[in-house]
Amino acid sequence: MKSIPPTRGTNACLVGLLLLAGLLLPALPAEAQVITVTSAVPDTTEQGTVDLVVTIGGDGFAKGAKAAFYVTGTTNPGGITVKSTKYKNPKTLEATIDVAPDAQTDLKFDIQVQVGTRTGKGTELFKVLAKQSAEIPPGSVLDL
Repeated sequence: MKSIPPTRGTNACLVGLLLLAGLLLPALPAEAQVITVTSAVPDTTEQGTVDLVVTIGGDGFAKGAKAAFYVTGTTNPGGITVKSTKYKNPKTLEATIDVAPDAQTDLKFDIQVQVGTRTGKGTELFKVLAKQSAEIPPGSVLDL
């Protein structure tokens, strides 16, 4: 039995379906989209910093997103506490963080964003620097 060769109409239909699928993909509900985390601004701060607002860049964010900072490759917060996460748009969040006076400074931090059951993580996006102590020069000798 001979098969019927595809016609121009069949090819046009296939191209049309692929085009339609490409147009519908961005319209998927947030639950079906992938979360990516690509940047943090600022990307460094000192130990002991309080109420720092970090702008997190990426994609697939949605209202209700939660951010967390972890020592790279672990689930250890390493001294960073996220006080709040504010949704700006699908590509931007703002996290307000406190950094402990003894926060770890040896490794960088990953930033994880969770929306419902979906999670995305950016690796080594944030660094805590050791607090610089102000050295006080010795005073002048006034009497011997």
